[in-house]
Amino acid sequence: MIIQWIRLKEISEKILFEAISQRLAVSLHGSTDIDGGLRAAVDRSGSSVNIVLNLLYNKSLPDVFASIAHELAHVTLGTSDHPFAHDIETRRVSDRLREEYEKGGDLPASEAERRPPAGVDGDRGSTRPGGPNPEVSGSRPRRSIPKKKGRR
Repeated sequence: MIIQWIRLKEISEKILFEAISQRLAVSLHGSTDIDGGLRAAVDRSGSSVNIVLNLLYNKSLPDVFASIAHELAHVTLGTSDHPFAHDIETRRVSDRLREEYEKGGDLPASEAERRPPAGVDGDRGSTRPGGPNPEVSGSRPRRSIPKKKGRR
């Protein structure tokens, strides 16, 4: 199964707008270099939300839904804590994410237009150096993501 990442990004932006009445740009990042069993992390800075998924743990669409929903719940609640309300919000966001994702048939036009031509690595250079900034207001990752020496 192919995961439609742009669709997930757009649905995430829609969910955030409906929840907090702010237009936030969501960026989804994936890495296999996240330490310590962390499944995902979120970083909100101004009108940007960066969600980093640990690809060692997010291998299926249900895993991806659960991780994105968990991180979006931090943003909608404005907290990095995990109170009971976070569990409820995570379930609500997960249901909404899955519902929106599954009801769409074809890729949205915006995803088809943004997809790089075959054989082109569309991800190279798409993230800022150093990755998401862990020092932000709002939701913070539970751990910062270490930079690897010698990599960009």
